[in-house]
Amino acid sequence: MTVFLLMGSTVHLFLLVNLSQSSITPIHCPMVAPNSSPLPRPLGLAVAGGLLPPETPILDYATAELRHPADIVYFGYLLNSLNSAAKRQKALVNAWQLTQDILIVAAEVMLKERGEKYLAYGGEKPRELNPNYHYYQPVELKHYIEQTLGVEATPLSLGVYAVFRNSDRREIFSQSVWRSPLTPPKIKPGISGFKDHAEILQPLIDFYLNRGRLPLSQELPTEPALINQFGSITDAFAAILAATDASDWQKITSQRSQDLLIYLASDFLIKEKADEKADNLPIKLVAKLTNYPRLIANDIITFFLDFDKAIAEINQLIHDLKEPRSLINACQTSGLGKIGKKLPTALYIHTTALHQLNPILRLYEAQVRRQIGQIDGATLIKFNLDEPKISYLFYPDFDTDPHPPLKASLQVNLPDFALTYLDYQAIENPPILHRKETFVTPEYPLYRVFAQLTKQEERLGLLSSPKIGTQKGWQRCLQTYGVKISGHQVIHCPEIKDTLPSIIPKIERHRAAIVRRDFSRPMRLALDAGIFTPKTTFFDYGCGYGGDIERIQAQGYFSQGWDPYYRPDNAFISADVVNLGYVINVIEDPAERREALINAWQLTQKVLIVSSLVLIDDRERGQVVYGDGVITRRNTFQKYYEQEELKFYIEQVLNAEAIPAALGIYFVFRDPEMAQRIRAYRFRSRTTTPRISAYLRKFADYQEMLQPLMAFVSDRGRLPVKGELPEEAEILGVFGTLRRAFQIIIQATNSAEWDAIAEKRRKDLLTYLAVSNFGKTQKFNQFNPEIQDDIKYFFVSYANAKAIAEHIIYSLNDINLVRQCCQNSQLGYISGNGFYVHISAIEQLEPLLRIYEGLVSRVIGRMDEATVVKFHLHSSKISYLFYPDFDENPHPILHRRMKINLKNLEVTHYDYEHLPNPLILTRKDRLVSADYPLYEKFRSLTQQEENRGLLENSDLMYKRQHWQNILEKNCAEIRKHRVYWRQDADPYQVKLLKSQQKARQRKNQSMKSIENKID
Repeated sequence: MTVFLLMGSTVHLFLLVNLSQSSITPIHCPMVAPNSSPLPRPLGLAVAGGLLPPETPILDYATAELRHPADIVYFGYLLNSLNSAAKRQKALVNAWQLTQDILIVAAEVMLKERGEKYLAYGGEKPRELNPNYHYYQPVELKHYIEQTLGVEATPLSLGVYAVFRNSDRREIFSQSVWRSPLTPPKIKPGISGFKDHAEILQPLIDFYLNRGRLPLSQELPTEPALINQFGSITDAFAAILAATDASDWQKITSQRSQDLLIYLASDFLIKEKADEKADNLPIKLVAKLTNYPRLIANDIITFFLDFDKAIAEINQLIHDLKEPRSLINACQTSGLGKIGKKLPTALYIHTTALHQLNPILRLYEAQVRRQIGQIDGATLIKFNLDEPKISYLFYPDFDTDPHPPLKASLQVNLPDFALTYLDYQAIENPPILHRKETFVTPEYPLYRVFAQLTKQEERLGLLSSPKIGTQKGWQRCLQTYGVKISGHQVIHCPEIKDTLPSIIPKIERHRAAIVRRDFSRPMRLALDAGIFTPKTTFFDYGCGYGGDIERIQAQGYFSQGWDPYYRPDNAFISADVVNLGYVINVIEDPAERREALINAWQLTQKVLIVSSLVLIDDRERGQVVYGDGVITRRNTFQKYYEQEELKFYIEQVLNAEAIPAALGIYFVFRDPEMAQRIRAYRFRSRTTTPRISAYLRKFADYQEMLQPLMAFVSDRGRLPVKGELPEEAEILGVFGTLRRAFQIIIQATNSAEWDAIAEKRRKDLLTYLAVSNFGKTQKFNQFNPEIQDDIKYFFVSYANAKAIAEHIIYSLNDINLVRQCCQNSQLGYISGNGFYVHISAIEQLEPLLRIYEGLVSRVIGRMDEATVVKFHLHSSKISYLFYPDFDENPHPILHRRMKINLKNLEVTHYDYEHLPNPLILTRKDRLVSADYPLYEKFRSLTQQEENRGLLENSDLMYKRQHWQNILEKNCAEIRKHRVYWRQDADPYQVKLLKSQQKARQRKNQSMKSIENKID
């Protein structure tokens, strides 16, 4: 239906109902907020922006039979439908000639979908491209309008631009876009007389609310009336201050000052990118400032005092934005760190909270809106911290749905502003939101409703699993717990549980117990980590046959245990170390599983060891899904966790950090200092006390007294602080200070060795801090005193140490930097797509690589039998390789490999043990350090093999059959890390090979000679 009120060639805006003529079908979609207005989207956006007051005469250029000049001309979608460039240009120019105030230009733009497919977007759901239409990229459309008309086009939203005849009006409108939504301060109760003047004061209140300052002369139409009533504008505002809270007005001033800064900086940032002569930019910026409309110029003078100071603040903000870690730091400081949902690589925030972000983030996002306009209908904004992208996420049911599904996303790539659209409506299992209050500010109308729901869900343990991020995963979780969510309230519904399969086999938990002939993996790791000290007591919760109890007793420790089937009558006893070994994975009831974990923790005095089966890609067959676990052929229940999920589950239930010891095994400490010592120990490289290299009478006389000081510095890499060394008083009595005593030690030893120890400990500490603070920064006073002293000695301050560690963490996002570090490493060997190093040499790598591997071992845990570590050179992955006879076998066979994807923490297991033609390892000397006990033996073997021409290329690994063929071809055999001529070899062939060997050696010597001359 079309209804017009004819006024010559114009139409009254408030009666324009012309949707049938639009090229866009009016179907609601996630990218458009619901709008009851019958106006086409471009005009609706203009109304919302205050560009079209009621009864404004407009001309719809596409549909009007008679085209006359009008204040507002609407040029809708002709740039798509006109079939030639000349027609498009002519029509646009003609529309501009008819425009007396504002030209509204709208066109469908192209959005890239996954792959190379493009869609058309004009305000409704993106659709297939029309082969008869012409389309633009969003930024391309802006440039086309500006080049054709010679005037700046101001974006309103995707594909919609306003072109102003009056540049002052354009700037004032543009500035209004960046103004934060603020509310006037509340009137204090019981203020007499204010109501009598409320009407005359209201325009002044509105002006201050909009601009954050008092009006200057002639800026406020009601100025004469206010002066007549109060004497001056200042006195009138004093009456307002008396009735309100002055601090509220100060906040408004501060916010408007920041709004203005963002507006100016974003304007200059776009101009800077477009300007070819950057040297002239400051001059142009000053000229630009002085050319702003009077209203904005008055804002600048009020907030910045003069134009030069404004330029300085603008340049500083732009400079800060370009700093490498600016976005990460800004995320940490936004809203005092309390606004938005923060993840290691992203910050999510509701669009209504954008104004409360750090100015750097506001400016970063402002670049997008400066080019393509407001993303109408978006609910959340995602700041990607590992790549220059901003995503706009659409949750149209954010307020009403307790856990709304994601309907669509629009990703903007910076700095080219290329757009990618993803439609989630067709996805069967879309992502959903939890903890909605984290995305908004406390002032959001539904903040308390959201927060209350989260508290209820946390109390029930509903949010303890990372698998609840999708709609189906969440529904399974609710079904498991027998609850449903209604109206942002958790409601218990036992009947939901009853909908689970009714024919459930009886679970025989005791059959999951295993007869072992040695320590279980968790106990072996605990012993290796030094958790057991003299007089340590031990309790095994769910001990099965009791093998660990007996073996711990045999080590001289008090040991007891309980099991519901094998030792049900034993008492529960508190102990220093409690083992919950592979218990929670055999309990089919989630509530009972949780209870077992809590009970074991209550018995724990020092360390709880928790282990469970974890999910890897190599799961065995012959099992059927049951609840959140599986039932095996032996009719026992097994709950499989993902490694990250297991850590999250333990920490959520116990409210204590779970430190991974290996895949599926965690240590949970009662004493934070003990946890720090164990964790720090994992990152301590080996050192030895420097040997005595020179005779010094004074050292010889006091060598026994100085020995504890030497041991301390060898261990910590620094001198002890007061009270750290038990023998301190005795040493001070002779030498006066510990520093003087250590100078005597240096004179008798090699000072370079002490410097090397200090540097090792500095790198150890840096690695420990980076890994410990990843995801959750610790305060300085949370470290034990000796680590605090280490930090102050090696880095002067904790702030310095954190900054260095955070820089390295951030660098890990750049796989090229990781690869370069591998290529420059003095240890290890590059072969194919990987950098390989022995597990014992990890501690001697550069901090970046140690931290890279340390993050994996912190979250996942190393494969406890790992021999070699592989850093993947072209992807964010690490593999642990197991060679059981690495030391004994000259060319050991690869038995197993565990690969971890650092992007999603996915663990994949490979078993090579029974392959008919497995991989064998060569060049073992390249993988270990020179102080490895068997290094010389390994190096000698590699040299012999190179001299004999056995290592035909740079490969580290060979198929066993291929290696045997190489040996046979070269008449060689290897015994005990030595290469021998085969006794049954053809003498002539041996003679020929020896001749080739000598030629090869001469060539190598010649190359070395050339290299030495070059050096």
